Amino acid sequence: MLIMKLNEFIEFVAMPTWELDTEVNVEEHETHYIDGEDNSGNQIQISVAHTWGIGLRYAKKGAVTITYAETFSYDDDDFEGSFDASTSGQEVVWTVEGVLVVDEVGGVISDNTLGDYMPDEFSNVEYEGEE
Repeated sequence: MLIMKLNEFIEFVAMPTWELDTEVNVEEHETHYIDGEDNSGNQIQISVAHTWGIGLRYAKKGAVTITYAETFSYDDDDFEGSFDASTSGQEVVWTVEGVLVVDEVGGVISDNTLGDYMPDEFSNVEYEGEE
C-alpha cells in the first residue's frame, strides 16, 4: 500500500486525469401520506410515492480509489421540486483505498478528514433528471 504525507496527498488529488464515475442505487420506494384538502375543502390524506437511495462518486487514479457517498430522496411525481441529497447523519462519507495518508508525526488521517481536501468534482454525484 502506498503511504503519503498530507501535503503529498493534497497535491496528488489535485492532479488531472482522475477517472470519475457515478453510481446511483435506489434503496426503497415507499408511500407516505400528507394532509390535504379535497375540492370541497374536506381534510383528506394524500398518498405520495417517495424514493430514496445512495449516490456514490468514484475517483480512480492508478491503484487509488476514492469514494464519496451521500443519500438522496425525492417524491416520484415531483423530482425537481423535492429532490434532496445530503451527507447529514452519515458516519462514512469518504472512503480512500490504496493509499494511507499520515500527518507530520506519522499518525493516520481518517478518510472523512481527508474529504476536506478533495476537489469538488470528487463529490459531484450526477443524478439523471437533475438540472
